Amino acid sequence: MKNKVIVFLTVIVLIFTGATGVKADTPDIDDCINKTLEYEYKEAAVTDAQSFVNDGLMAVAGVSPCEWWVINIKALYPETDFSEYVKAVEKYLDEAENIKPTDYERIALAFYILGEKDDFIREVIKEQTGKMGIMSVIYGLMPAAYGGYDADYIADSLLEFQLPDGSFSVNQKAGDVDVTAMALQAMAPLREKYEEKINKALEYLNNNMTENGGYKSMGTENSESLAQVIMAKTALKDTENMDILINELITYQNEDGGFCHIKGGKSNSIATYQCMSALISYKNGFVYDKTNLTETGKDDTTVNTIKWQGKYIKYIVLSALGIGYAVFLVVFFIRKKKKKSVFMTFTIVFVGLAVYFSLSDFKTKDEYYDVKTSGEVVTYLEITGHGKEVILSEKEIDIKEGDSAFDQLLTASMIYEIPVDYNGSKVFSSIYVKAIAGMAEFDYGNMSGWTYSVNGEFPNVSCSAYKLSEGDYVRWIYTDDGKVGQ
Repeated sequence: MKNKVIVFLTVIVLIFTGATGVKADTPDIDDCINKTLEYEYKEAAVTDAQSFVNDGLMAVAGVSPCEWWVINIKALYPETDFSEYVKAVEKYLDEAENIKPTDYERIALAFYILGEKDDFIREVIKEQTGKMGIMSVIYGLMPAAYGGYDADYIADSLLEFQLPDGSFSVNQKAGDVDVTAMALQAMAPLREKYEEKINKALEYLNNNMTENGGYKSMGTENSESLAQVIMAKTALKDTENMDILINELITYQNEDGGFCHIKGGKSNSIATYQCMSALISYKNGFVYDKTNLTETGKDDTTVNTIKWQGKYIKYIVLSALGIGYAVFLVVFFIRKKKKKSVFMTFTIVFVGLAVYFSLSDFKTKDEYYDVKTSGEVVTYLEITGHGKEVILSEKEIDIKEGDSAFDQLLTASMIYEIPVDYNGSKVFSSIYVKAIAGMAEFDYGNMSGWTYSVNGEFPNVSCSAYKLSEGDYVRWIYTDDGKVGQ
């Protein structure tokens, strides 16, 4: 009888451990997408796609990443009404000042997806393409190529930026995964004409995949670079290594449903919308290609309002102890030989544990750190270019403990898609920042260039040598005469 009980309990354990321990080869994409939607809906304090557009996105219409989310929602729920959003963007275009070419092009791409404002799209393609370097060429080519407008001359212009190894980059010196992937996304509809050039760029991406299926930009493996590669491959209908890439992308999704820039970091809006675009592209076809839109019906995503708390963990632990004690009682009383000392020992142990855990204060990670991830330091950054041009207004940047002002700048450059050119060595703390957002040293005189301040003081060491602390405020300033503190 004893052996039968042991066998029975062993089978039960194997069943439960087997049921919970098997990892699928491919993640549930629908589940990942729904978790991301729940995250965004909670952030915007809304409950569905329509209210997300009307109440969440309209307030920031015309400002990135609003249009990327419009495109994502349209791809998932084509029946969503975007009329109020379109009105809000029109108002933004009438009232806003200093709109960048890439901003116009992003809005034009959203209008193409929505089937709106053909005249505006044509004007933007004609007037804004190429006015802000390679990125404005790529962004201009996207609505032109996918919308069936005259795109060949833009593609020819883009290919002038292609490097010998097939890659593209902002500085035209060393290839960049993100820029190469975005160039391929824009060129995909024209593959038949430019197949050799496109295949060369695709080869560059394939050769730069890391061992675990990820991608680096500026030396750091991150979710956005991986997302852009997935989107490029879906645009080209290239399935090589796709399952590996998708599985790796999911490792960046946090428990709250959002995506982080670097593994272990907090969820942020830039990483989340780009990874969402990649997931949708993998599921439905490239997200910027309107021919992939299908009538999928209304948004049936529901927001789970139950927040995981430490007290629930306590309930689970106590329940497990109760079940364990019940199993012990069953085993004990079916035994022929019953030792009272064994019964008393196990009972005291279980009761002691129950009392201990009942009096313990269980907390989740967010509760313990007050919604701040352990090991992260909150800092602030702004970047001001020539003529006091605001390249980046004040932003909160989460960095790791021990990170430098240069690390903070690189983190921001990835999150907000601001190209940074530099030379020197991080190992020897000798980094020198040559250019930010295409604005380089000597562009406005022999003494012009970039400098930085921390909390109003200008350090006399390299930005890679200055370690930041909690709450530090960093300003990058472009000076025309080499003077600081102006």
